[in-house]
Amino acid sequence: MLDQAATLRKIALPRQATGVEGSHASSPRVIAVTSGKGGVGKTNLTVNMAIALAQLGQRVTVFDADLGLANIDVLLGLRPLFNLGDVLLGQRALSDVVLEGPGGILILPGSSGLEELTELTPSQRAALAHSLREFEASNDYILIDTPAGIGANVTSILRAAGEVLFITTPEPTAVIDVYATIKVAARHAPTQRFQLLINEVQHARDAQQIYDQLASVAYRFLDRELEYLGMIVRDESVPRAVKQQAPFIKAFPEAPASRCLRVIAKQLHNPGKKSATERGTESPSFWGRLFGWGE
Repeated sequence: MLDQAATLRKIALPRQATGVEGSHASSPRVIAVTSGKGGVGKTNLTVNMAIALAQLGQRVTVFDADLGLANIDVLLGLRPLFNLGDVLLGQRALSDVVLEGPGGILILPGSSGLEELTELTPSQRAALAHSLREFEASNDYILIDTPAGIGANVTSILRAAGEVLFITTPEPTAVIDVYATIKVAARHAPTQRFQLLINEVQHARDAQQIYDQLASVAYRFLDRELEYLGMIVRDESVPRAVKQQAPFIKAFPEAPASRCLRVIAKQLHNPGKKSATERGTESPSFWGRLFGWGE
C-alpha cells in the first residue's frame, strides 16, 4: 500500500525543492475533458495525457468526476479505499483519498458522495474548502475526467473549469454528439477556452476535415472559437495496454499513439493563447466554483 499522505506532502513541496522546473503558476490549469458519448477513449486519453504532462516536469492530478461509473481506478489496476465523497462527509482527510498513479501523477477518486455536500455544516465546508485550495495550489494541472453526455454534473464542471477539451472519434455519431456537447458548453461556459482532440484516426486529413467542420459551425452558430489540439492515430497498442491495466504511453512508449500524445502534451503545455487561468481571471478556485463557495 502506498503512503498516500507522504505522496501528498511530496507534491506540496515548493518546485525549487524538488529540482524540477515548472510553471510556478499560483493556480493550476484546470481542464475538463469531455465528450458527447461514451466509447471515444476519453478516460484513457485523460490518464495518458496526464502522464505525458508529468514527463514534461509538471505536477498533475486527475480528478475522476464520473460519480456513477468512475473507472480510472479499474483502468490503472488501482484499488482506492476511499474517495472524495468521504472527504466531503468529513470521514477522511484529503491525504487519505489521493492515490499515486503511474508516471508520478495523482488520482483523486470522486465516485460518490458529492451530492451530500448540502449536509455539511458551514465550518465543515470552510475546513474542506481550505484543504482543497491547498491541494489545488500544489498542482500545475488538474485534468477532470467528466461523465459522458450533457447532464447537470457535466455542466457544473464545465462552468468551474478554466478550459474544456472535447474528445471525439471520426465516427459520425460521435461527431454529432460532440457538437451537441459544444453547444451546451457554449451556453454554460461562455469564457472558457475550447479545444478539440480527435481519437482513433486513420489519416491526418480526416481529422483536419472533422475539425474544420466543427470549428466552422461553432463559429458561425455559437460565436465560439474551437482550437485544434491534435489527433491520436488508431493503434492496436492502446487496447492491448487497456487489457494490461496499464497506460499505453508507459506500456508502449514508442507506439504511434504514444508518439502522438507526447506531441499533444507539448502543444497543450505551450499554447498559442493564454488560458483563463494564465490570464489571472480564475477566482475563486476551481473547487469554490464547482461547489458554489466564495473565497
